[in-house]
Amino acid sequence: MPGVHANPDLKKADLKKEAKKPVVVVTVVKTPSPSPPSPPHKPKPASSKPTTKKPNSKSPPAKEYEAYKYKDLLLIATNKKYTYAEAEDYCKEKGYGLIPYNKKDLLEPTSPLCYQSKKGCWVSGRDKDLCAYIDPKGKGGPYARKCQEKHYVVCYTKWLKLKKK
Repeated sequence: MPGVHANPDLKKADLKKEAKKPVVVVTVVKTPSPSPPSPPHKPKPASSKPTTKKPNSKSPPAKEYEAYKYKDLLLIATNKKYTYAEAEDYCKEKGYGLIPYNKKDLLEPTSPLCYQSKKGCWVSGRDKDLCAYIDPKGKGGPYARKCQEKHYVVCYTKWLKLKKK
């Protein structure tokens, strides 16, 4: 039988006696000893070098303003905020003006540009330190705000006036 070895010193008679004895087979399997525990995983420290964009992957500069044509008007809506005085100067430099707060036909384009967009914007009109502003929290019309606050600007000119230049 495999795994059973005969004792050469035993005689046949002894074998019979030995055969009547209960045999207990014990199998010892040697398992490999466990490896020592691995050190706890340490996250790599964050790089102290700031991430920089590749020199060739410059994003285009932000637009100074968006231009729109509405009926016979040409409008520009700024992407930067200005005080009221700065807004007046900005429009003049471009050859435009602030939309008058009391001209309904001229105020029409301020609804999508200032009110519905939720950006708000200066319009022409001033009383001491209060200036006309299309407030997106209001009902679409002009409201008085402190002139030193900074808001977006919508400038306008008549399309025909611009074409003649």
